[in-house]
Amino acid sequence: MIINEENYLPQYGGARQGSDLDARRLKNTFAYLNCEISDIAMDLTLPEMHVKLRSYAKHLNDNQDNYFFAAICILAHGDEESIQCIDGNSISLDSILRIFDSKKCPGMNNKPKIYLRNACRGINISGHIEV
Repeated sequence: MIINEENYLPQYGGARQGSDLDARRLKNTFAYLNCEISDIAMDLTLPEMHVKLRSYAKHLNDNQDNYFFAAICILAHGDEESIQCIDGNSISLDSILRIFDSKKCPGMNNKPKIYLRNACRGINISGHIEV
């Protein structure tokens, strides 16, 4: 699953330039690895983020025999402990992890879950590195 929070209003940090390219590259990388991308979502509010994550957990649980691992990729504004949705509200990283734990998603118990986030981690802006 890829969630791309790109089009924020200025008061919530503004648009994340290049986020669409990052999402495309993630999708292409998973496709190259012969991994199914079950969902790509864009510009979710906090309630929509909760619904989307729970829906993905249910999909994994209901189809557990088809999956050997899960990947949850979120591209967004955020800080050390949370992801900011486009409505300015945040979801904690712990909340996201709990949605996919063995109690709420038992079908993925003992299977790897990969969490990738591309988000600021607070007010300190890091530079970029040319490669």
